[in-house]
Formats: sequence, C-alpha cells, structure tokens
Amino acid sequence: RYLDGPTLSGVVTGRGGRPLRAEVRIREVTTHEGERWTTRPRDGRFDRFLARPGTYHLVVAAPGYRTLTRTVKVAKGRVHLGLKLKRKRR
Repeated sequence: RYLDGPTLSGVVTGRGGRPLRAEVRIREVTTHEGERWTTRPRDGRFDRFLARPGTYHLVVAAPGYRTLTRTVKVAKGRVHLGLKLKRKRR
C-alpha cells in the first residue's frame, strides 16, 4: 500500500529553502477529534495515504507565511510535491 498508493507526499519549505513546520489539510479528507496534520519540522516532509485516486485540494499554512492552495490529481501511485511558501507582506 505504501509503495502503490494512492499517496500524496511532499516537502514544504520557506525562505531560503529552509524546511517549515506547516499544517497540511486535504479538503476532501475528514479528520476527527480536532486532529491536525503537520509536516516534520526537521525536513518539512509530509505523507498522506488516500482512500482512492482522484482530484484533491491541498491547503498548506504556516505562521508568518501565505496560505497555499493546490489542486492535485492523484492516480494509483505516489504524487510528490515541492511546496514553497511565501512570507506574508507586512
């Protein structure tokens, strides 16, 4: 299942390519009990297994950065994304 997917994974970075701790939501996936998915702080990586192939809307947010929304088509395998967040303007 891990290798065959469908899986959505990636790395979230910020200024200078540094990894960010960010919240990663998929609009089509319901979480329960206040669960929040975040990237690993050391390298900004996330991995999400999906129930089925399809089109998903990914929302990535980190304090001090603009929220990024991306529409992603996921087939049977793994989709890997490199996501760079931009600083909020003051």
